[in-house]
Amino acid sequence: MQLISVDDHLIEHPKVWSDRLPRKYLEAGRRSSNGSGPTPAKCAKCGNTRAASIPTSG
Repeated sequence: MQLISVDDHLIEHPKVWSDRLPRKYLEAGRRSSNGSGPTPAKCAKCGNTRAASIPTSG
């Protein structure tokens, strides 16, 4: 019998967007944070855009 997980989560590495976006889109692109820095995020790991801070799951 082959078991297949239906509850796995993909979590991107922290620089997945900044490493791949063209330079002109870096400011608008998603950035990862780990809750540290001058304004700590409310979650342990978040993806940030100019409009929102989006928590990751997994």
